[in-house]
Amino acid sequence: MQTTKPKPKTEAADVPTQKPPVVKPPPTVVCYICGREFGTKSISIHEPQCLKKWHLENDQLPKNLQRPEPKKPEVRHIGGILLSKM
Repeated sequence: MQTTKPKPKTEAADVPTQKPPVVKPPPTVVCYICGREFGTKSISIHEPQCLKKWHLENDQLPKNLQRPEPKKPEVRHIGGILLSKM
C-alpha cells in the first residue's frame, strides 16, 4: 500500500486575481509664477500670494538683475480642448 503526500495548496490559486481600482489624481493647475502644481480650487488663493512673494524677492535684487513681472498666460477653451496661449 502506497501513501501519497497531500500537495500543499497555493493561496494564489484560491484567490481570484483582482485588479486594483484605478484612482485618478485630482486635476491640477501649474502656477505661472513659481511652476508648482496646485488644485483647481487652491490656485486662486496661491497666485496672489506667490506674486506678492515674487515682488518682495525681485525688489531686493540690484536694479540690473530685476525682471519684469510675469504675465498670466491667456487660457482659452475651444471645443472641449484646452489651449494655452503664451
